[in-house]
Amino acid sequence: MHLQKQIHKSNEASQDAIDAFLQSDSKASGEQQTSNSIVPRLFFWIKRSSSDVLASTENFDSNNLGAIVFVNSSNRPIQNINQIQCMTISPLRFEEDKAKDSDAGLEIDTMGGDTNTNSNSDTFLTLQLYARHCFAPTIQAMSMDQKTDDGEAAASSSQNSKMLSVLQSKIRELDLTLSRARQSTLHSIPHVFLQTHPILQSVKLSSDSKIDLEELGLSSYLTNDTFLNEVQAKVNSWIQLIRKVTTLPSSHTFSQSDLDEVSYWANLHSALQHIREELSKPSTLLTVALLKSAKRFVTTIALENNTGLDTAEAIVNDVHHFIKGYPAEALASAGDWDQIMNSLERVFDHLPKVRQSRYYDLKVVDLLEASTSTLRDRIDFTLRNEYKSNGIVMIPYDKYETDVFGPTQDIFVRFEDLYGRFVEFVLEFGRKRGVSGDKTPAQIVQGITLHHLPLRERMDAIHAFRSQHEKLRSVVMEVLMGEDKEGGDEDIDGFSASGAIREVQEAPITIFASIDLLDLSDKGQVAFEAAIESYERKIDAIEERLAKLLRAKLTACQVCSSS
Repeated sequence: MHLQKQIHKSNEASQDAIDAFLQSDSKASGEQQTSNSIVPRLFFWIKRSSSDVLASTENFDSNNLGAIVFVNSSNRPIQNINQIQCMTISPLRFEEDKAKDSDAGLEIDTMGGDTNTNSNSDTFLTLQLYARHCFAPTIQAMSMDQKTDDGEAAASSSQNSKMLSVLQSKIRELDLTLSRARQSTLHSIPHVFLQTHPILQSVKLSSDSKIDLEELGLSSYLTNDTFLNEVQAKVNSWIQLIRKVTTLPSSHTFSQSDLDEVSYWANLHSALQHIREELSKPSTLLTVALLKSAKRFVTTIALENNTGLDTAEAIVNDVHHFIKGYPAEALASAGDWDQIMNSLERVFDHLPKVRQSRYYDLKVVDLLEASTSTLRDRIDFTLRNEYKSNGIVMIPYDKYETDVFGPTQDIFVRFEDLYGRFVEFVLEFGRKRGVSGDKTPAQIVQGITLHHLPLRERMDAIHAFRSQHEKLRSVVMEVLMGEDKEGGDEDIDGFSASGAIREVQEAPITIFASIDLLDLSDKGQVAFEAAIESYERKIDAIEERLAKLLRAKLTACQVCSSS
């Protein structure tokens, strides 16, 4: 900190901010200092325009090359380093790193976007990482502690668990909101601002004023070719800027996710509305009126007819009317089985409303396909949030059937039922509406990728394994438990009834302890199959030793009977 003070010798405001945070100022010192006089935070950031390092206790410039914040975690003047916590707000990124990221396609440039876009995106990403990988696991750990409380704390822990559950839900919503904000920043559609000629800009004209060039003192400019050429060049630049936005609807390909798709059309709708507002500004209307009076009709007609604004508005208004109610956000933020099921049903309820759209038609197939990816992610998230990566083979079988297999199977079966109706709708809708392109509705349906199916197949494989193991465990318990209770737990070649029971019960834990059961990648599939094979070999060995144990006991019984 004191080293930073040397850096800021040329910036008195930054010096004051550091002094205030470290409580080295004389405004509130010693015993006179109260909690109200304690400065809780200190921002440092690198200014983008000059690369200077600045500091403030109030706020920081989001258009930066990197930013951090120091927080006084106590309610006392800073005496030692343990009172200070540091968080990165915007990671420091060097120009060569940005070039590498750009080459790798990690940043999406916006049309005419300002330099603040990527800085804001980095900040949103950092905050999202804190929410997802710091706040959420912390609350999850606290929630698990509540579940393991003893009976004496049951009453209070029940209330705390409800509070923590609500907090977990809010953190998930924060995670989603930060993700959307970042995606919106990366994929933002710029708003067009129509800059008028400085002379026309200086004219005071209200929105309801009648434009009279004589009264406004502009009639002399009608014969000034230099001035008119400058104004005409301005309007031609307007047309180019507007066309950058109005060509987007016809050139748009489906976004990466359902949330991005909904956000894209909402942003485009907003951008077109803004263009209309810009065209209705008094300074814009004055510019057009001046060019018309000067008989510069080529430019004014081009502004009215060659921007493609009317066509773009027709498409965007139509699509936005359909897609704005699509429950992509509800599905993406679903954190339990009931929420996932409810969101899934809302998705299929909304899709047939595409009948009201002239332009979106069979793009609903892409929309549903993207939503199956979100569905997979939410099921995966819910399982990991509750049982980590392998807990679903560790919990008791009854709990697994009730809390895992039952709810997930309900969702998968419900999807299958609703999807069947959706396919029928698409075929009928495509037949009536007709489709453009070289694919028939049937071919389009056949080409749908349901991204959640690999997860369903993995859950089915886990269920088959758990069911088989539970049957084996039940048989072993039924056959050998009596031996254990009757004191006949004899050790045959290092193997006993109690040992057999224990080995069977612990087999899944020992085999799957280090396996991520929900990893659907090629590496995850190989690891899962290897674990199943290892389990089967282990069970085969147990069954062989168990048979030997039972034969030995049977022989012993026959000897006793004959004697």
